Amino acid sequence: MSWYALGVSFVLALVLTPLVIALLRRAEIYDTPGERSSHSTATPRGGGVAVAIAGLSTLALVWNGAGGPAIAVAVTATGFGFVGLADDLFDLSPNLRLAIQLTFGVISSVLLLNAAGLPTHLMVLAFGATVFWLMSFVNAFNFMDGINGMSVAQACVAGTAWTILGVATGEPFLATAGAIQLGATLGFAPFNVPRARVFLGDVGSYFLGAWMAALAVVGLRAGLTPEAVLAPMALYLIDTGSTLIWRVRSGHEWRQPHRHHVYQRLTDLGWSHSKTAAFAAAIIGLCALLGGLSATASLPARVVADVGLILAVVAYLDWPMVRRGEASTPTGAGVSN
Repeated sequence: MSWYALGVSFVLALVLTPLVIALLRRAEIYDTPGERSSHSTATPRGGGVAVAIAGLSTLALVWNGAGGPAIAVAVTATGFGFVGLADDLFDLSPNLRLAIQLTFGVISSVLLLNAAGLPTHLMVLAFGATVFWLMSFVNAFNFMDGINGMSVAQACVAGTAWTILGVATGEPFLATAGAIQLGATLGFAPFNVPRARVFLGDVGSYFLGAWMAALAVVGLRAGLTPEAVLAPMALYLIDTGSTLIWRVRSGHEWRQPHRHHVYQRLTDLGWSHSKTAAFAAAIIGLCALLGGLSATASLPARVVADVGLILAVVAYLDWPMVRRGEASTPTGAGVSN
């Protein structure tokens, strides 16, 4: 089923994306470059509509198992996707956007935690944590969606990891949903990498972020290890979290656009979008591999893999400083740029 889901979602996204681009151009929905943008030309935004339609249509076509997880993931991704679409069309205020996100976060958490069988006090904690998790990762995904191929890399690698993990652990819905995510993103990729003819837009980043966040909850509820489920998302979480903490401590307005993420600092140092996205994809893939070992490895091997996971993320965070140091080294000093 996973291969079939991947193929269907890929073809649908590949066919739908050019149609969506034409509609966006006709409606004159463009992302105009600003001072903090990583792009220099106005580009249609909202291509994520094609990804969303492809993903939801494929899920409806191929999934015939128990409806609970499928409905929860579909409702979560659709709800947050509509918030993103409204923001693309009407430029919602931050407070209104957060209020609507909170509403969908509550609805989604009810569905995701249905029949969890926890005591009341634990259910309250789990509910609050799930709402916070959904809103946090959706916004982290949106913050990180700033250069060509970056979010394509995140969604493709995570989708691949979850497909393999679902097959290996006998969790068919995780495998199917991961394959759908991979296929829909691959179908969109030719229009975003290496030259962007369209951006995901908030509708796409919210949809994919919510799909992934909800799928992580499904994986954890299935009893899979946290590292296996969350490691493919670690880079986006750590980059966004560390940047947010730094901006707050430095007195910056955290909700304002900026160029302080690791991937932005790498492009400011001269890396192309493709090189930066490929570097991120390699780190995400390494994290996913190390996290996946926890599902089957012995305790000592799991500890070693967890340490490796931490080191991989730290290396990513420190890489702009490494590159800056190399760039400032005089010629002949023994460091290659």
